[in-house]
Amino acid sequence: MNKKSGWIFVLFLFIGIVIGGFLGTYFAESPILSWLNYGQVFTLSPEFNFSIIEFDMNLKISINLASIIGILLAIFAYRKMK
Repeated sequence: MNKKSGWIFVLFLFIGIVIGGFLGTYFAESPILSWLNYGQVFTLSPEFNFSIIEFDMNLKISINLASIIGILLAIFAYRKMK
């Protein structure tokens, strides 16, 4: 009995997002494949300033079509893994 691990699934998703994002950025200047870089940027910048402690954090998530394709391929590869 071979049980798939949840950590392996997260690893597959992470690899799919990174490779997809890289390919989308790489082909951004290509006239044929520039649509892979079409996407959206989400930012979150919570900031708390008390008189003693100041807390500032920035989170930026940039997702494009190539990243989404990478996620879908990662899910497909995970499901085919035995």
